[in-house]
Amino acid sequence: MKLVNLIIGQKRNLMNNLKSISNCQSNKFKNINFFIFWEDDSLNNQERKVIIEKYENTYFKSIKKNKFENKIKKILKNKKNYTKNIKNSIIGNYLQYSLVQYAFIYASKKLKNENYENFFWQRIRSDTYVKDKIIDNPQKKMLYLPGTTHGYGIIDFHAIGTYEEIKIYSNMIETLNSLYKTNIFVPPEIALRMHLNKFKIRCILTNKMPTALLKNSSKKE
Repeated sequence: MKLVNLIIGQKRNLMNNLKSISNCQSNKFKNINFFIFWEDDSLNNQERKVIIEKYENTYFKSIKKNKFENKIKKILKNKKNYTKNIKNSIIGNYLQYSLVQYAFIYASKKLKNENYENFFWQRIRSDTYVKDKIIDNPQKKMLYLPGTTHGYGIIDFHAIGTYEEIKIYSNMIETLNSLYKTNIFVPPEIALRMHLNKFKIRCILTNKMPTALLKNSSKKE
């Protein structure tokens, strides 16, 4: 069995957080790592060299954000009652899940000659703080998420599941698009709960999954 790791987010947090990335590597499965960032926040050659020496089976990809950013700005263009801070928050959430969807599709294409639909998949934010090893024996047909909720919502920055679960999870941008078109702007935690309920995905919220980001921790890696 193999574990496909989609490591995405903001590159600036990555290099001082590699211990967390290591704690997300499986001891049981062969790890395949995709480091995918926006082009204006991409890894340089020296950083890539360090990562290649540390992790096997590693791929890198930098993508332009303009078309994704322009799409959400067009949606927000006539929202006069939204403050600049609220709009920036919505744009950030939209870009985050645009990148999640892109990363999943890109990795699937790169692994097209392998039996990737039978692999486990993991989404990892580059600034996720992971103190201990994560789940090393996940069950099939189950999506594992951090064991903390925000009211109706679910912490959205880490997930492990088999291909079908992560395929749905990574497509949350389509639910955000549907909500935005009807002038419903909700936090990603709530959108994720709505999205997973819509597709009837079986989930486990567990404290074995990371529930903090690096900036919220007093400990640096």
